[in-house]
Amino acid sequence: MAEERTYKHIPALRFTDFANDGDWEVKRLGDCLLQTPDYGINAPAVPFSNNLPTYLRITDISDNGRFIKEGKVSVDTVLTKDNSLQDGDIVFARTGASVGKVYKYRKEDGPLVFAGFLIRVKPNETRLNSGFLFHYLFTSAYKKWVEVTSTRSGQPGINSADIASLPIFFPHLTEQQHIAVCLSAADEMIATTNGKLEQLKAYKKGLMQKLFPAKGKKLPELRFKEFEKDGEWEEKKLGEIVNVLDSQRKPVAKNERMRGKYPYYGANGIQDYVSDYIFDGSFLLMGEDGSVINKDGTPVLHWAEGRIWVNNHAHVMSENCNAAYLKYVFYVLSKVDVQSLVKGIPPKINQQNMRNILLLIPSLPEQVKIASCLSTLDEKINSYKEKIALLGQYKKGLMQQLFPTSK
Repeated sequence: MAEERTYKHIPALRFTDFANDGDWEVKRLGDCLLQTPDYGINAPAVPFSNNLPTYLRITDISDNGRFIKEGKVSVDTVLTKDNSLQDGDIVFARTGASVGKVYKYRKEDGPLVFAGFLIRVKPNETRLNSGFLFHYLFTSAYKKWVEVTSTRSGQPGINSADIASLPIFFPHLTEQQHIAVCLSAADEMIATTNGKLEQLKAYKKGLMQKLFPAKGKKLPELRFKEFEKDGEWEEKKLGEIVNVLDSQRKPVAKNERMRGKYPYYGANGIQDYVSDYIFDGSFLLMGEDGSVINKDGTPVLHWAEGRIWVNNHAHVMSENCNAAYLKYVFYVLSKVDVQSLVKGIPPKINQQNMRNILLLIPSLPEQVKIASCLSTLDEKINSYKEKIALLGQYKKGLMQQLFPTSK
């Protein structure tokens, strides 16, 4: 009787044509390359210019391995084969918090010169498909390798010799190509959906700029037809249209906390403050500390309905106008408008400063109309976000099945 073979490196899910092909090989990445891994150029970035090559730095690579074109820069050098990326090239971030992050060159990204903190590899396509390698570099096996390899010294980092020694598990070239095509198709679905999301977000941002009066004006650029003759919006202080509810806070003893039962809200994610409170109703919350500004320049806000848990690092407001409209008003306040209210050490926004924030308010029917329009866009935006999340989960599950784990 023939001895039964135990396979150690086969995926849980395999294309039918390769179901009986047995174990995947394991090789050093350096044995599957056209040349030794090399470093990019050490040169400063300069403002983007069509007359200079585009510069690829670690910060220009997204977490999913795409080139971030927004805010791209150039480098003052001559484009050569040695300093620029070609078809099939993959670069690795070699240091810092992003160590191990990867990017695979795509023609649609245009000519790219890669920076010195990146390491380039050129897969030998007769042995190792570059698309397969790129997807392999998002597996848990690779992430674990980066974690172990990069922490051998105080500063996280990997070098060209480390990259060359990276163990790669791979099947026959034809199976590699099937896997690469399958996962690339999933990536394109995610990218296409994300593109639609970004377009919708940009449309909403532009629409909001037109639906609310510009700074120094009391009429919006764009108005619904039924309100065109209603005249100027009325300027009011926030304290005139909301109730700041700090005086109604209900303290809860530490051993009576019920965070498992009620949603929790606190500025800057603080969840261990001793003096916590419970509220009932509909509320708008703004953090009182120096982190009241999001990255996009808007205030840190939470909208909550029903019973919530909130700590006393947040201001809570109950509305006397259309609640949904009020939420959008805050998002059109500029960073300067809100940040100028932050005072003291540690920096805080106090209740009186909150009450003195000036807002422009139209009639209640117009508030409702504006809020309804923007809420519809938000629903579409959220649906795209949910779809992207589901596609991401699908791809993650697919990768876990298509790449083997050691037994």
